[in-house]
Amino acid sequence: SFDFTIERKNGFTQSFIPQIEGLPSGVQVQFSKSSYSASDNSGYFILRGLSGVSPSDLSLFFGVQLANKTETFLFVLKQRNQNIDPTVLSRFE
Repeated sequence: SFDFTIERKNGFTQSFIPQIEGLPSGVQVQFSKSSYSASDNSGYFILRGLSGVSPSDLSLFFGVQLANKTETFLFVLKQRNQNIDPTVLSRFE
């Protein structure tokens, strides 16, 4: 699983629904909650089906669906097999 921290800026308190875009066919995401409110400050997600994906760097987008728009943040999932390195998640700002 991949843990994340929610850092709210400038008094932002709106609830949001998380999503990940760009997943390979057969890969599904499960979040710790279906929606995060102003009182939430962390969460996690699990990617299922990665064992069927060839080792590679996957450019994905972590999105938050707000009431009137969606914000996305690029991250790269460095999918490796057990003989190289464990899966590594890095985020670009």
